[in-house]
Amino acid sequence: MEPITHTNKTQKSGITKALKFNTGDKVLVALGAANRDPAQFPDPDCFDITRVNNSHLAFADGIHYCLGAILTRIEAEIAITALVQQLPDLKLSQDKLEWRNKIAFRSLKALPVIFKPTNIK
Repeated sequence: MEPITHTNKTQKSGITKALKFNTGDKVLVALGAANRDPAQFPDPDCFDITRVNNSHLAFADGIHYCLGAILTRIEAEIAITALVQQLPDLKLSQDKLEWRNKIAFRSLKALPVIFKPTNIK
Protein backbone atom coordinates (compact mmCIF):
# COMPACT_ATOMS: atom_id res chain seq x y z
CA MET A 1 0.00 0.00 0.00
CA GLU A 2 2.31 2.66 -1.23
CA PRO A 3 1.34 6.27 -0.70
CA ILE A 4 2.81 7.14 -4.13
CA THR A 5 1.02 5.05 -6.72
CA HIS A 6 2.35 6.30 -10.06
CA THR A 7 5.62 7.43 -11.60
CA ASN A 8 6.61 8.45 -15.12
CA LYS A 9 9.49 6.84 -16.99
CA THR A 10 11.03 7.26 -20.43
CA GLN A 11 11.81 3.85 -21.84
CA LYS A 12 15.28 3.20 -23.25
CA SER A 13 14.24 -0.03 -24.96
CA GLY A 14 13.20 -3.50 -24.02
CA ILE A 15 10.53 -6.09 -23.81
CA THR A 16 8.48 -7.05 -20.78
CA LYS A 17 6.63 -10.32 -20.44
CA ALA A 18 3.59 -8.84 -22.16
CA LEU A 19 4.60 -5.65 -24.02
CA LYS A 20 7.34 -4.31 -26.27
CA PHE A 21 8.63 -0.79 -25.67
CA ASN A 22 10.65 1.36 -28.03
CA THR A 23 13.31 3.92 -27.17
CA GLY A 24 11.66 7.19 -26.13
CA ASP A 25 8.26 5.66 -25.32
CA LYS A 26 6.62 7.26 -22.31
CA VAL A 27 5.49 4.75 -19.72
CA LEU A 28 3.25 5.36 -16.70
CA VAL A 29 4.32 2.91 -14.03
CA ALA A 30 1.46 2.07 -11.66
CA LEU A 31 3.42 0.95 -8.61
CA GLY A 32 0.30 0.10 -6.63
CA ALA A 33 -0.91 -2.16 -9.41
CA ALA A 34 2.49 -3.81 -9.75
CA ASN A 35 2.50 -4.66 -6.07
CA ARG A 36 -0.93 -6.28 -6.48
CA ASP A 37 0.07 -8.61 -9.30
CA PRO A 38 -1.72 -11.97 -8.90
CA ALA A 39 1.11 -13.59 -10.87
CA GLN A 40 3.53 -12.44 -8.12
CA PHE A 41 1.37 -12.72 -4.99
CA PRO A 42 -1.18 -15.48 -4.21
CA ASP A 43 -3.61 -13.05 -2.55
CA PRO A 44 -2.50 -9.65 -3.89
CA ASP A 45 -5.24 -7.55 -2.26
CA CYS A 46 -4.54 -8.88 1.23
CA PHE A 47 -2.07 -6.98 3.42
CA ASP A 48 0.14 -9.74 4.80
CA ILE A 49 3.07 -8.53 6.85
CA THR A 50 4.49 -12.08 6.92
CA ARG A 51 4.54 -12.48 3.12
CA VAL A 52 7.71 -14.17 1.85
CA ASN A 53 9.39 -13.88 -1.57
CA ASN A 54 8.16 -10.31 -1.48
CA SER A 55 9.64 -8.98 -4.70
CA HIS A 56 7.59 -5.78 -4.68
CA LEU A 57 8.50 -2.36 -6.09
CA ALA A 58 7.91 -0.14 -3.04
CA PHE A 59 11.60 0.79 -2.78
CA ALA A 60 12.36 0.61 -6.53
CA ASP A 61 15.22 -1.53 -7.83
CA GLY A 62 18.74 -1.45 -9.20
CA ILE A 63 20.51 1.92 -9.25
CA HIS A 64 17.26 3.61 -8.21
CA TYR A 65 16.86 1.48 -5.05
CA CYS A 66 15.79 3.69 -2.15
CA LEU A 67 18.70 4.61 0.13
CA GLY A 68 16.29 4.79 3.07
CA ALA A 69 14.76 1.34 2.53
CA ILE A 70 16.73 -0.39 5.29
CA LEU A 71 16.01 2.40 7.80
CA THR A 72 12.32 2.38 6.83
CA ARG A 73 12.08 -1.38 7.40
CA ILE A 74 13.80 -1.09 10.80
CA GLU A 75 11.54 1.81 11.85
CA ALA A 76 8.43 -0.07 10.72
CA GLU A 77 9.49 -3.19 12.63
CA ILE A 78 10.12 -1.16 15.81
CA ALA A 79 6.84 0.77 15.51
CA ILE A 80 4.66 -2.24 14.72
CA THR A 81 6.28 -4.35 17.45
CA ALA A 82 5.72 -1.59 20.03
CA LEU A 83 2.13 -1.08 18.90
CA VAL A 84 1.30 -4.80 19.11
CA GLN A 85 2.99 -5.16 22.50
CA GLN A 86 1.32 -2.08 24.01
CA LEU A 87 -2.12 -2.65 22.46
CA PRO A 88 -2.46 -6.42 21.96
CA ASP A 89 -6.23 -6.21 21.38
CA LEU A 90 -6.01 -3.40 18.78
CA LYS A 91 -8.44 -4.01 15.91
CA LEU A 92 -10.41 -2.16 13.29
CA SER A 93 -13.69 -0.79 14.54
CA GLN A 94 -15.41 -1.25 11.19
CA ASP A 95 -15.06 -3.63 8.25
CA LYS A 96 -15.16 -1.12 5.39
CA LEU A 97 -12.43 1.50 5.10
CA GLU A 98 -12.76 4.67 3.05
CA TRP A 99 -9.93 5.73 0.74
CA ARG A 100 -9.17 9.27 -0.45
CA ASN A 101 -10.06 9.80 -4.09
CA LYS A 102 -6.59 10.88 -5.30
CA ILE A 103 -4.72 9.37 -8.23
CA ALA A 104 -1.15 10.18 -7.15
CA PHE A 105 -1.25 9.39 -3.42
CA ARG A 106 -3.11 6.47 -1.89
CA SER A 107 -4.24 6.94 1.69
CA LEU A 108 -7.14 6.26 4.01
CA LYS A 109 -9.50 9.02 5.06
CA ALA A 110 -9.35 7.53 8.56
CA LEU A 111 -8.24 4.37 10.31
CA PRO A 112 -10.85 3.75 13.00
CA VAL A 113 -9.58 1.34 15.66
CA ILE A 114 -10.63 0.15 19.10
CA PHE A 115 -8.62 -1.18 22.03
CA LYS A 116 -8.82 -1.52 25.77
CA PRO A 117 -6.83 1.16 27.58
CA THR A 118 -3.89 -0.29 29.48
CA ASN A 119 -0.93 1.05 31.40
CA ILE A 120 1.03 2.19 28.37
CA LYS A 121 4.71 2.60 29.13
